Amino acid sequence: MNLANDGSANDGSTCLRGVGLAVRAPSWVDNLINDSSAYGLGERAPVVRVAWWLGHVALAEAGLTAASQRWLGVHDPYEVRVGARLKDGVPCPVPAAA
Repeated sequence: MNLANDGSANDGSTCLRGVGLAVRAPSWVDNLINDSSAYGLGERAPVVRVAWWLGHVALAEAGLTAASQRWLGVHDPYEVRVGARLKDGVPCPVPAAA
């Protein structure tokens, strides 16, 4: 008999019983598991594709935002968050865009 790390008996009988149940299971159980796996994959594929597409859209928007901020001369993260520029450590309003 082997002992597990916590000192309990670990002779593998539980694992063998589980494998035995799987071997003796009727074929409909195997078919049910296969079908549910195929359904799960089919269900997840469109979700993953939409998530991938949304990620690319978000990256494109972030790049466009960063480019427009560079074009406008916005460099300070505080400026972007609050919409105010710092002049000698004191916030001053950003002129409104025309």
